[in-house]
Amino acid sequence: MPESDASIAAQWRGLEIEVDFGRAASRAVNTILGIASVSDLGEEFARARSWLAKTERGAPRDHHLRNARLAWGSTSNGGVVLGYAESADIGLAYLGSIHHPFPAFGDGSPLDDPDRTARALLQRYQDMGLGFLADICGHFAVIVAEPRAERVVLARGHGSATRWYYAVGEGRFAFSTKLADLVPLLGEQAALDRSYEDFLLGYEFLPGGRTLLEGVRELAPGRLLEWRGGAATFHDLKKPVPWAGRFAGIDYRDENQVIEALHGALESALLEQTPAAPKVGVLLGGVDSALIAARLAAIGKDVHTFSVRYADDSFYQA
Repeated sequence: MPESDASIAAQWRGLEIEVDFGRAASRAVNTILGIASVSDLGEEFARARSWLAKTERGAPRDHHLRNARLAWGSTSNGGVVLGYAESADIGLAYLGSIHHPFPAFGDGSPLDDPDRTARALLQRYQDMGLGFLADICGHFAVIVAEPRAERVVLARGHGSATRWYYAVGEGRFAFSTKLADLVPLLGEQAALDRSYEDFLLGYEFLPGGRTLLEGVRELAPGRLLEWRGGAATFHDLKKPVPWAGRFAGIDYRDENQVIEALHGALESALLEQTPAAPKVGVLLGGVDSALIAARLAAIGKDVHTFSVRYADDSFYQA
């Protein structure tokens, strides 16, 4: 099958897949994805690697770390934060947001420069190993790829809406932050899992990390997956406790002390979870967001508010 700018044949597990990149581009989204194996896949793997490199849902970032057994990469069209760092043949990327408190980060906010934040995370990984995300706050999905060690580490923050989806089997490993990416990666082995169809229709979620694809699972929040030597092991992430000790010494019987403590807590949270840049945006739609906008203005931010309305007033829930 001839290659072109619009489509390319990729082989995965000996199966040929045709991907329409014209359609893929219309669904632009930031994503991290990859494939790994315990054995050299030769030309077959080279084609799969080429497919990863040309999945241009938005502007591609050409930083795929790869060898004959590991290919991974990311695409970015703006929007959701995507940071990347590389050192000593180890690559790290994250999708989502990471904010203060961030131990020993230095000046500025982790939200200012995603690549700087990725470099700080990579340094922690080199210093601390699998415990590198201890006390890190935010909503994120992180990957660490070590081609020489043939190791892939995936981690998802506590309570993070940014997800990892993965499939482990036959000495191979496929993963992505977007479930639909697992379909071309798995090829003909990708099939719908309808065993919990009634449960999904009744409760609107799938239990136990299940997904709509057979053999594909969602990594739970607060968990880390290490794939090495064809096997996956799982670890719990240490949950950050950013408010530990902040309310020590308060007399909760004193209303004025409680009000002052809550006021200080709100201001601290805003300072920790906003970029250092003066201009910020707030989606304004109620009392909570109005309070946030007012406090941001009070601490010196240049606040720009945005509101959304329906043409049909019957859609409003108020």
